[in-house]
Amino acid sequence: MFRQASERKVKRMSPYIQWRRYRQSDIYARDLDAVVELHAQTEESLGRRMQLPDMMKPPVLETWVGERSGRIAGAFYIEAVCEPVFIGRDPHVSASARRFAPQVFASLKERGFRVVRMHVPRWIDGDAESIAKEVLKTGFVSTDDEFLHFCHDLTRPTA
Repeated sequence: MFRQASERKVKRMSPYIQWRRYRQSDIYARDLDAVVELHAQTEESLGRRMQLPDMMKPPVLETWVGERSGRIAGAFYIEAVCEPVFIGRDPHVSASARRFAPQVFASLKERGFRVVRMHVPRWIDGDAESIAKEVLKTGFVSTDDEFLHFCHDLTRPTA
């Protein structure tokens, strides 16, 4: 129901949007100006500050702007985000990894990454809660109350 209502709203409110890659140079200064302005408007409407990374440097992989009648109306960026994935079920390895985590985080931060996300499947043999406790000890915080999480598996064939 939410999806249908928002789709109807978009169709009524917005004419055709043309997407192109973001560019930043003296010639394309308007891209940066527009993104900074849109970002400020978003912060104001949400009532909170949000980070705006350099759109031309890692961990940002690519940025797209949507134009309507030659004017930038919106944008989005694709950011590389680290996600540790554990292999094996040895609790001693997990405990050791928790102690090793600060070194890994420092290495990732040094390389320019801004976010490490970790997903613990709820279906793993009742171990999810004990794993979550260990993950929280490494400095992760649960974002379940703040975010809806979605995944698009690029390795699966599309219909």
